[in-house]
Amino acid sequence: MEAKAGGKKGGAPGGPPGAPGAPKAKAKLERKYSLVELGDYLVGSNVWVREKQREDLYALAKVVSIAGTSLNVEVEGVSKTVQQEECLNANVGFSPESCNDLSKLPHANEAAALHIIRERYLRDIIYTYAGRLLIALNPFKAIAGLYEPAAITRYQNADTSRGFPAELPPHTFAVAQCAMDLMRLARENQSCVVSGESGAGKTETARQLMQYFASDKEGSRGSRVQDIILGANPVLEAVGNAKTLRNNNSSRFGRFVKLEVAPTGGIHGGLINNYMLELSRIEFQGQGERNYHIFYQMIKGLTAEEKASCELKQATEYEFLNKSGCYEVETVNDLQEFADVRQQLDLILSKEEQLAYFKALSAVLLCGNIKFNNVQAMGTDKAAKLQNEGDFDKIASLFGAKKNTLLEALTINTVEVRGNIIKSPLSAEQALVMCRSMAKEVYSVLFDFIVESFNSKISFDHENKVWIGVGSKEPGCEFWTFK
Repeated sequence: MEAKAGGKKGGAPGGPPGAPGAPKAKAKLERKYSLVELGDYLVGSNVWVREKQREDLYALAKVVSIAGTSLNVEVEGVSKTVQQEECLNANVGFSPESCNDLSKLPHANEAAALHIIRERYLRDIIYTYAGRLLIALNPFKAIAGLYEPAAITRYQNADTSRGFPAELPPHTFAVAQCAMDLMRLARENQSCVVSGESGAGKTETARQLMQYFASDKEGSRGSRVQDIILGANPVLEAVGNAKTLRNNNSSRFGRFVKLEVAPTGGIHGGLINNYMLELSRIEFQGQGERNYHIFYQMIKGLTAEEKASCELKQATEYEFLNKSGCYEVETVNDLQEFADVRQQLDLILSKEEQLAYFKALSAVLLCGNIKFNNVQAMGTDKAAKLQNEGDFDKIASLFGAKKNTLLEALTINTVEVRGNIIKSPLSAEQALVMCRSMAKEVYSVLFDFIVESFNSKISFDHENKVWIGVGSKEPGCEFWTFK
């Protein structure tokens, strides 16, 4: 993560370097990658040796002797010969607990950085600075006292005039406080960008930042706008998050939230921007994964009357849900989370609007059950014919559309040539693609509708007021091994 101010650059007087009256060229200080240089002084010292078979990639080795460009080393009691380019310098006498900033290591290389981060993580120290960046590791557990109100107070009173407060350990709260102080002093917009692979904890980190911005140093109670902004998280996670193999609450969309933050804390306005929603998940999920949380939540959480109005079935009856073989998540209570969603929806939508929204979601699920076959019609033997009339009747009713008009849009290709309308049938395969594409497009519109509904309640003059942005990048990168 990084809190960055957008500064202004001014032009420099004079001509090119070396010309009369031109400013002197400034020496550029560069940090070199810390590779091992050969010398007798290495004998008896430690170096990092790359070992691809190890999970941690590098092993600490003791240099026994040097022969040309080869080093004879001892790794965990085993002697071996390695080449110079396989070795990296090791830092001596550095305590991982006290090394809060990787940029201050004498020897900067990936082995040294990984060692420090790993050892801190094993001690439940999950945050480490790397210059102006904060590295955060997901502990997959609660760490006592890390986010309590007293911790917020400590960072609110910290000195950030020289960057991250040296007297306090690395923390998301330090990033947030730096952003607030820079915004107040420079009167410029600030941004905190959260990035990482899937399961790294981006959603939780963004939530921590927003919680910090919402904390008023003077103890004033939060406004209704602030309550709505913070309350948007459960709803956005319901419609935009899903269970993957690596993360039970994986965000499948990107968002950037602009916040009007008071100098002493407290959110007075906001604007949510969303992008890159993973629409393919509507139609397909890998084995052991789930579709978006909202589908499972509403199947469990709607009242019997609402389910009847929405023509809702069991999760096992929907093709968009039953292919992955996963309906439950051990650490997720869909019923309780849906109660939280309904509570927040009450702030932005009427009961009638909520029911219409759930009807549209139900129709999206039914689209996965629609089937077509090929028949002879309109001069071709590959004209799509609807197989399950009953489910399609429900879709049209839930969407509030005319059945014949909707069916024609999915099965007939219509073009206009020189004022003449020409209609030709689509095949069963093409009609199926059209139906499922419609489901994904409708879901995209429903997602945007929720975002716009929140924005209508929290908007502020972001063009003329300074703000702090909290950005979660698009779904994190994922690495898979294929056989």
